[in-house]
Parts: sequence; C-alpha cells; structure tokens
Amino acid sequence: SDAFQVEINQRFPVFYSEKRPFFMEGMGLFDIAGTGGDGNMRTAVHTRRIINPSWGSKLTGTAGRVTFGLLNALDGSPQDIGERGEAISGRRKLFTLGRATYSLGQSDYIGAIVIDTEHAGRHNRVVGGDLSVRISPRQSFSTTFLASNTGVGSSSTKGTASQVSYGYNSRRFGWGNQVEHYGREFQMDTAFLNRAGFTSGWSFG
Repeated sequence: SDAFQVEINQRFPVFYSEKRPFFMEGMGLFDIAGTGGDGNMRTAVHTRRIINPSWGSKLTGTAGRVTFGLLNALDGSPQDIGERGEAISGRRKLFTLGRATYSLGQSDYIGAIVIDTEHAGRHNRVVGGDLSVRISPRQSFSTTFLASNTGVGSSSTKGTASQVSYGYNSRRFGWGNQVEHYGREFQMDTAFLNRAGFTSGWSFG
C-alpha cells in the first residue's frame, strides 16, 4: 500500500512510487540524466501512469557496451488527458517505450529514449537523448534533450525540454548547478512532470 502523504496546499501532483513487481524489475534502465529527487521531472517513465494494464510485455538485454529495453502495455482505464470525456469512453491506451544506453566506461554513458502513446485518436510521441559523464573524480556533468509531438487527429503541437547539470564535490566542498527549460507545448504522458512553460536555474554550495 502507498505511504500516507498530505495533499493539502500542494502546488504539484503527489508522487507515489511503483509497487507492481512487473513494472519495477529493470526499470532503472529507463531513468534519464537530470531526473530524480524532487525536481520538476522526477522521472521520465512513471509506470503508474499505466493504471489498469490489460497486458504488458518487457524485453531488456545487453550487447557489448549497449544496454537496451522495450516496454509495451495496454491500459484499460487510462487517464483522461485533455478532458475529452465521452470521446474516450471505453477506449484503451497503448504505451510503447524504448530505451538504449552506450557505456563510456565506469558509470558514464550516452543514451536515447523513444516513447509513443496512442489513445482514441490522440498521440504523444517523445524522442530524446542524454549524456552523463564524470569529468574527473570530483566533477560530474549531465545533459538531456527531449522533443515531443502531441496531437488529436490531424492537428498537433510540438515542444522541447532540456537540462544541463554540473557538480563538483570534494571532502571539504560541494558545488552543484543546473539549468532546465520546459517549453509551453512540451508534453510527456509517461513522465511525472510538475509543469511546463518555464526556464530556470539554480546553484548551491
């Protein structure tokens, strides 16, 4: 069961972690650089968006330095995104997610992600890439870029999201920096995303 969380005066949705074994296994592969913690995009693939799966399949593997994963699921009770009401009554939603990373040594990698959701004539497609490297024992760098295409019928909107992070940590000193941008039209049905339409940055030490 989910841990109790106070929802009063919350500016953004409350995050509940996945508990279903099928979705939990191997899902670390679908994490992208710059997500995690309590940031604007906590995770790019939040499988609790798949509310009532009729069926699901998952394939993961490794070939040399490449690690890959493919997830498909059909949701029998999907969220009504866009408040379309009767137009989606009884219609199921298909999720297709693909992810691959190429190891650059140790924990460094470059990755790509492709996501497609189809629901009663509406689609949400997202493609992107990410890079995470440790420049030196004390320095780390990561960047992510995502592009979305969302539409109903013949009309569609496009948006982008990106982030760049740099960190420096030693025994006596720590310094972190991040700049992120979420376009007003950016949408990602699989993500746990607080909001879009802003650019911000922060630094701490």
